[in-house]
Amino acid sequence: MKKSQVSVETLLMIGVIIVFFISIASFAFYKNAETKNTEDYLDRKDNCLKISGLISEAYSNGDGTLIISRTKYNITVENDLLVDDNGISCYYYADVISSSINDNFRIRNLDNKIIIENV
Repeated sequence: MKKSQVSVETLLMIGVIIVFFISIASFAFYKNAETKNTEDYLDRKDNCLKISGLISEAYSNGDGTLIISRTKYNITVENDLLVDDNGISCYYYADVISSSINDNFRIRNLDNKIIIENV
């Protein structure tokens, strides 16, 4: 076997190994980005469901209930629907005066009408 032939085969094997590691690294990067997106979605959905639960709590506790809380996201309160600035939504069941909330907010029950306002 000639010495130059061994060198070409060695370079070819090194090239195959490099391509293999690059493909593994790109797969890991893709999975990491996918995990971060899922984590963000779950955090936003959890926040939406928390606010929905607070609305239900204020409604079921009756007139005079006051709840103070905070959120990391901008939330729009629509008819029976909470929507954050990324489009994540969840439902609530109460008579709520529509508004938008962010950061610190309070939920009040006045005559069985839920008022949500920024603090």
